[in-house]
Amino acid sequence: DGAWRSAQVPGLPARPASALVWSGEQLWLAWEDGSLTRASRAADGALVAPVQVGPGEGLCGGRAVALAVEPSGTVWSVHPGFGVGRVAPDGRASCLGREHGLGGLDVESVAVDVAGRVWVGALADRGLHLVRGDRLHPLRTPQGLYCDSFHEIVPTPDDG
Repeated sequence: DGAWRSAQVPGLPARPASALVWSGEQLWLAWEDGSLTRASRAADGALVAPVQVGPGEGLCGGRAVALAVEPSGTVWSVHPGFGVGRVAPDGRASCLGREHGLGGLDVESVAVDVAGRVWVGALADRGLHLVRGDRLHPLRTPQGLYCDSFHEIVPTPDDG
């Protein structure tokens, strides 16, 4: 009937998620407190073994508004006012901010393109950032962009 429904998934917190993304057989969910949960799909299709990582483990604070997953399994999250979160496949978490090249903390979007590159979009004329290792490299109108504020990043199949 097209109506939205909610359901409690065993092993996951009973609260609204602020963002989610599927990657293979894993579901990543972001919560209002800045934490992320990873749940895997079992052979019978059920979600099991949730893994939680949060600001106490090195992730950024504040609510995550977008998630993206690299082909390597690294998950990226953006936390407006705090920075860009990264959780490696082994569970190590970090927060990238101004000291890593981020033009401002008003981040809004994150995406992984078909080549596996991570892009972060910011508001307030802070531009688009390409992630390389632990550095964020800003791109703005002087480098040929149409504008300097990015609410959403949507990669295309042809990387255009």
